[in-house]
Amino acid sequence: MDPSQKRPKRTLKPGVKKRRPPLACIQCYQRKLKCGKEFPSCGRCVKAGIADECTYRGQPHQKDVMTRLVRQNNTEAIPAPKVSSQDGLQKSSLPTPSGTGEITHLRRRGNFVQFYGYSYHMNFYQQFPELQSYIARVKATHPSINVARDGVYPPQNEGIARGQRRTASASSAALELLIPSKSVADALVQSYLDRFETTHRVLDRSVFMADYHRHWGDSMSTATSFLAQLLLVLAAGASLHPDIHFEKESETSIYVSIYVQTTEWIEVAESWLTSSTDVVPHSPCTIACHCLLLIAKRANYIQGSSFWTSTGALMRLAMAAGYHQEANPAARISPYNLEIRRRLWTTIVELDVQAAVERGMPPSLRMNDFSTHRPLHINDDQIHESLENGGVDLPMEAMSDTSFQVIMLKSLPTRLAICSYVNGYDVAIEFEQVQELAEALHNAIRDIPDWKGRAADPRQERLAMYLSTLLKVYLCQYSLLLYAKFGCQSPDSFQSAICRRARLDASTTILECYQRLVDDGIVPKHACQTGLMVAALDLCHEIYLSHGPGVEATGVTTSLGFAHHLLGAVEQVLEILQTRISRTLHGLNEYYLLSMIIGLVKTKISPATRSSNDTEAANRAIQVCTFLHTARASLLTCDSPIQPV
Repeated sequence: MDPSQKRPKRTLKPGVKKRRPPLACIQCYQRKLKCGKEFPSCGRCVKAGIADECTYRGQPHQKDVMTRLVRQNNTEAIPAPKVSSQDGLQKSSLPTPSGTGEITHLRRRGNFVQFYGYSYHMNFYQQFPELQSYIARVKATHPSINVARDGVYPPQNEGIARGQRRTASASSAALELLIPSKSVADALVQSYLDRFETTHRVLDRSVFMADYHRHWGDSMSTATSFLAQLLLVLAAGASLHPDIHFEKESETSIYVSIYVQTTEWIEVAESWLTSSTDVVPHSPCTIACHCLLLIAKRANYIQGSSFWTSTGALMRLAMAAGYHQEANPAARISPYNLEIRRRLWTTIVELDVQAAVERGMPPSLRMNDFSTHRPLHINDDQIHESLENGGVDLPMEAMSDTSFQVIMLKSLPTRLAICSYVNGYDVAIEFEQVQELAEALHNAIRDIPDWKGRAADPRQERLAMYLSTLLKVYLCQYSLLLYAKFGCQSPDSFQSAICRRARLDASTTILECYQRLVDDGIVPKHACQTGLMVAALDLCHEIYLSHGPGVEATGVTTSLGFAHHLLGAVEQVLEILQTRISRTLHGLNEYYLLSMIIGLVKTKISPATRSSNDTEAANRAIQVCTFLHTARASLLTCDSPIQPV
């Protein structure tokens, strides 16, 4: 017999009506939040922050994989705008942000999904609740924005129209052919040594320069591994030289822009590194090449979305070679090689932590996950193959070739704790702990030595200023992340007021540091990168909060004069982004978002100027999109250098 036939059928009593299922979902029904919408699209509980997804009677509760994760503060997580690519201009309107909630999102491109966490700078737009309506109004009154956007990213294709990626040859002859003239190479190598090798220790300068000079004397005997390293060094150094063009011999002599040339250098070197059978995976040379590859890509804004995954893979490659553990005497590793391993490991750790912060991810490791000693605080001329007894450290007041690494390592526990707190999902700290971390950062900034006053010559003086300024920028970046959650609390509290003021100080410090480096000719505008967008958006957010409805005119930024001063600093960041787009053809998303937020904030300060603000924001977007369309079209023919926007 069918088991279902054994069940007694339910009989209704006379005069009793059959109970109808509720129109609201279970969560709303239990809380009497009946919204009256038809099944199955209630959504009231999700908007109220009660549940992640509506469920109904007879329907199992299944969390949608695309639903935003809700953190300890029980605020709604807002999805990010749809974008066509890493640098794409949004095609759809922004969702309505809450202004106080979590700022993470999942980006979908067809069947591919990418996660961007709290500290990812582009997520911060969600703290501007009126941004959606503002952008919609600007696009409605200036529809040519969409036309200009479609010129960069055709609507029928969600990818960037840059042509197919060619497969680069990885032979020794192919690498040799890409080496430019000695005069050009000399300038680019020196730029790399002055600006990148002083912060990320990858090479033994004396060994590298000996191989470099030997190459120009007898290029036939140059090892392929050195050619790959040289190409990556040239690519990183070239990121600081926007005015160099390279002559290539073909049927007619043409000039190729530095963007095209550096991209080719990186592609060929990466092809050799990942496909050549001569590469020994765990050798110091290979690990150094991987470090140089990441440094060159990041300096030229190439494949930024894969930076975090690449640093993680490199860290595991180094750990597989034992770089994360201090070798004991039984390993019979020479003091010289031990020091090289320590430098490389420290560089990999710093690259990975920076990648985690920029992608909004928790750090890949904790302090107790490795035991490698810090590098020696010495100059490169003191490290050589016959190094004995581990060497002797210089005093911290003296600037050495490893000063940046050694000082950054001192603050690593604090920075790892901040990254875990901001981007982790199981880390909740009280305000007192935030203050302790803030004090540790303050002490780290205070303890940056004054090398400039002890510099022996003008070149050393410029290097001292560069290192001390960049150290301050890196540390202030973590201050911005640390204060973000409490600073964005709603309603306002004494804690949020403290964090907002500290955030304001850190943001202005970062922008002032970059302005000093640019004014003194130490770095070009487009090379300003770390913490730049976060600082600019934080300043805009502080002005936005200080001029909202019902805000008492007691804060510093409520002064119109000071607010306009801060906006002037933010508009200089917009100029930096515009220069970056001219140089690298990357950064459209950042430029578009910041220009719209500037327009919104200006309107917030002075509603009477709304029309001119809208026009200014629209013209900026149209101008940059038009430039990108023209520049990318010229890359397909390579018949003329790219003119700056």
